[in-house]
Amino acid sequence: MSANTELVERLARAFEGEDTDAALACLDPEVELLPIRAQLDGTSYIGHDGYRQVVADFAADWEGLRLFQEQLHEAGDSVVAVGRLHAKGKASGVDLDVPLALLYDIRDGLVMRLQSFSDPDEALRAAAIES
Repeated sequence: MSANTELVERLARAFEGEDTDAALACLDPEVELLPIRAQLDGTSYIGHDGYRQVVADFAADWEGLRLFQEQLHEAGDSVVAVGRLHAKGKASGVDLDVPLALLYDIRDGLVMRLQSFSDPDEALRAAAIES
């Protein structure tokens, strides 16, 4: 396993385990985070404070959040994690089970940019990986 895929797995475990310190240790202080909802709004989250806000925003709407990264694909300094996202809506009680792909751009052993995709093929194309 490469250092980049190990970093991606550490970050996913930290996120799911709600271990903010462990997650921040994987992220560049100026990281750009682009969850799908933010992209639809034309915004992004920046830096460690941005990570804390992403977590708070998810926690406000969802419970039981689980991220399953089933496949990892590397291309240079990028890793695409393909899998599923499971959660339950706090207000609605709706169970969410959707495909999710995450494109991690890595520099100097830290995640510099993390972008979410609902279509795994789109994430692989963005990283110039054959789907």
